[in-house]
Amino acid sequence: MSNLHNTGPSLFASEAEALLAPGKIVRHYKGGIYRIIDEHVRHSETLEEGVLYEHLWPNKHGFWFRPVAMFWGNVEPEKGGGPRFTVVDRE
Repeated sequence: MSNLHNTGPSLFASEAEALLAPGKIVRHYKGGIYRIIDEHVRHSETLEEGVLYEHLWPNKHGFWFRPVAMFWGNVEPEKGGGPRFTVVDRE
């Protein structure tokens, strides 16, 4: 069984390269760059809808799942508040 998390080095050597990746790119509140794979993934047992996303930079490459409300929601006030992820405007 392959591990979907932390499967190797970062896919990109720099933040600038990661921001040029195709697809819908988002920035985590801590600065990491991610690509959304699918926003309508369902948990196999609870059927909860979530977002499947891929870590591009700066840490190890990996795929992650987070419930929709948590993905697009705000982080706790003690962690700075504000949105957990923001869409990167590349226009």
